[in-house]
Amino acid sequence: EERIERIPLTRIRKTIAEQMKISRFTIPHTTAMDEIDITKLYEFRKKYKEKLKEENIHLTFLPFIVKAVVRVLKQLPEFNSSLDEEREELMLKHYYHIGIATDTDRGLMVPVLKDADKKSIIEIAKEIEDLSSRAKENKIELHELRGSTFSITNYGSIGGHFGIPIINYPESAILGVGRIVKKPIVKDDEIVIARVLPLSLSYDHRIIDGASGARFLNKLRQLLEDPEMLLLRS
Repeated sequence: EERIERIPLTRIRKTIAEQMKISRFTIPHTTAMDEIDITKLYEFRKKYKEKLKEENIHLTFLPFIVKAVVRVLKQLPEFNSSLDEEREELMLKHYYHIGIATDTDRGLMVPVLKDADKKSIIEIAKEIEDLSSRAKENKIELHELRGSTFSITNYGSIGGHFGIPIINYPESAILGVGRIVKKPIVKDDEIVIARVLPLSLSYDHRIIDGASGARFLNKLRQLLEDPEMLLLRS
């Protein structure tokens, strides 16, 4: 017993534990993984990053991912849904509130970016920065942690590569974003060095089939590999 230290769970940790338990034991998870060549997006962001920094706008890759995810959710609405087990109905949500998983000193928090489909990439960047900062400073409001329809967890920001993210119940899917790495790929029958982004998509296998999981990642790849097309369609 002297070699064991017992630490009482905080209220937030208890809430996280209960939510994870409900999600894991209620939803049959399956996870699809892929790697995406984002070399063009990397160069595009590099071109504007410093200029926007002068305006106090911190442009990461996450706003581009959010924008692309929303585009795909509109094409594959089952990923932006919840299952009503009692009434045996699938609730398709025609609004896009994206939960942004945030690592804080008090544990995992998921502030919600409301109506992401109505915002520009710069607006998304500013709001993510604001929500994440206030979550870490314990200044976030309770209503800002509720109502997400799809969540994104960016473990790449702390060096993670691939993961198996747990769905934020009662949502039907979550996207895990890993760290960008330089690696050789084959392009037009030639070996080139590319900036590669690993992604992991966990989804509710009761309502989403494996083929749809593959389609989601394929559509996401098409948008992130061609940032000009992403912006033209925004």
